[in-house]
Amino acid sequence: MYSLRYIISTLMLAMFFLALSFMVGVRDVSVGTDTANYIEYFIDASGFEPLFKYLTYGVGLITGSVELYFMIVFLVFNFFYFYFYFCVSDKSDRSDGFFILVGLMLSSSWYIVATTNGLRQGLSLPILYLALLFFSKRKFILSGFFFVVSLGFHKSGVLALPFFFLIFLRPRLVLFSFILCSFLYFSGVAEFLVRTVSGILSISLYDDIAGYAPGSNNWVGFQANFFLYTVFWGVGFYILQRYVKDLYLESYITLWKFYCVLMMPYFFFGFGAYSNRYALIGWLFLPIIQAFFIISSKVNRKVKLMLGLMFFVFGLCSYLYFILGF
Repeated sequence: MYSLRYIISTLMLAMFFLALSFMVGVRDVSVGTDTANYIEYFIDASGFEPLFKYLTYGVGLITGSVELYFMIVFLVFNFFYFYFYFCVSDKSDRSDGFFILVGLMLSSSWYIVATTNGLRQGLSLPILYLALLFFSKRKFILSGFFFVVSLGFHKSGVLALPFFFLIFLRPRLVLFSFILCSFLYFSGVAEFLVRTVSGILSISLYDDIAGYAPGSNNWVGFQANFFLYTVFWGVGFYILQRYVKDLYLESYITLWKFYCVLMMPYFFFGFGAYSNRYALIGWLFLPIIQAFFIISSKVNRKVKLMLGLMFFVFGLCSYLYFILGF
């Protein structure tokens, strides 16, 4: 049974996101570089991955309102994102955790991308996280189900699959693998390996990545700021485990492993244009592990809630500022 406090906080959370979804739905076409493309897609749903196509087609059968379409996509994304956090969090701390998570989500530029621009990939990633979670619990059939659903919204999730096994390694081995693969990316060895393996297996993976968006100069290959940002969180969260309460340490380490796994596609496949689309697989996970660290840390509860309030006010203001096109 859930407490009255938890039920009330959950209802308030649902009402908050329902109101926020309205703001997302009625946003101007200039907000989000792909908004206009998704409006055209809603009018004539063709192409793209099957589940996203069926979702678009299904909404179109109910209503011709593109505003309602964007609202539904936004709510579906947030449902799966919060459901993942629900699955990994402790029951007694969920209300506080949800509050802190909301602030961190709204403060995240990756959340903005997932909910206003990269809608297909945004929908797929929380479901990919669920696939990884059940894989870590050795519930492989359930993991496979969520993995297939994730691919039904965006196929990029398949690039994380070869690295799922890392979650079964000891933390120090995962850290070593994370640092090693980051070096392989930095040195260009990872790109060489992908090109070589693609040639041996006679698949077009390397050519597809290298030839994506020909002529584009946007975030092509190695970007020092992206790289340092990614490595900072991977190493930083490992160091911060000493400040996590023993009760939560195992779950925290598991989430940290998830982040390391989810960043591997960036290290191995981020050599073409728009390399940040591979990094988004792991970057979108950051608010979850950040919120879990805060709620599980040895810091006083009042300090935690103050941090949550600070992130919430800043995040809501910055998110609305972007959505309203100011």
